[in-house]
Amino acid sequence: MLFLALFAVLLDHTVSVPAGKWLAIDIKVLHAGTTVDCAISAQPESARVDALLLTRADAIRFDQGRSIHPLTHTGFQNESRIRHAVEEPGDYILMIDNRIEGRHPTPVAVKIDLWSTNGVQPVTLAPKKRMVIVLSSLLFFAGVVLYSAKKLIS
Repeated sequence: MLFLALFAVLLDHTVSVPAGKWLAIDIKVLHAGTTVDCAISAQPESARVDALLLTRADAIRFDQGRSIHPLTHTGFQNESRIRHAVEEPGDYILMIDNRIEGRHPTPVAVKIDLWSTNGVQPVTLAPKKRMVIVLSSLLFFAGVVLYSAKKLIS
């Protein structure tokens, strides 16, 4: 159950990126240290798209044609993967850029996963409970060894 709480599939879908344009996908990160994992695959195999992970402010700058500082990007490729741990919670944008393949809309399979270990605290047992568990485990192991030895000897 704990594993399921730490992993969320945000998107697993094929999107169409317009010819000569880009497509923005919103990513809401709730906890610092969350890892954003994006897998991108353009169709057909000859198609190339660039995937950029941006803050909301950089996405607005990108839309205005101003310079940006992406958190990470893939370059124009057919298949790529972004895996980036964000330092602060907030709104992020996965920008899929199709300006190099500007003749036709490009279908792109996108899968976005979020991984977070926030709130996970290791739990230890009280010393008496630990002692009981260790001793019962050792007694069980000794019993198995004695039983096995008896069966092997006879």
